[in-house]
Amino acid sequence: MALGTPVIASDTPIFREVGGDAVSYVHPESPGEFAAAVKALEDGKLWQARSRRSVERAADFNWDESARQLLAVAEEIVAMRSRKRR
Repeated sequence: MALGTPVIASDTPIFREVGGDAVSYVHPESPGEFAAAVKALEDGKLWQARSRRSVERAADFNWDESARQLLAVAEEIVAMRSRKRR
């Protein structure tokens, strides 16, 4: 995504969470849907639109923000455990 490659992914919650509207989703057990999604990317305008959106979506993610979120969750868990021990 970060390099502008259009993404086709299984239509599962985690991929939807990460890919948002930048990804073409297909049923995870449908080779036909996957093939159709690949074929659709032969349209240059669709390829370009998906490519631009992929780069935009990938920019929403970075290691610093991921680390901040992980730290916040860890701190919350520690605080909850401390309250239970009292």
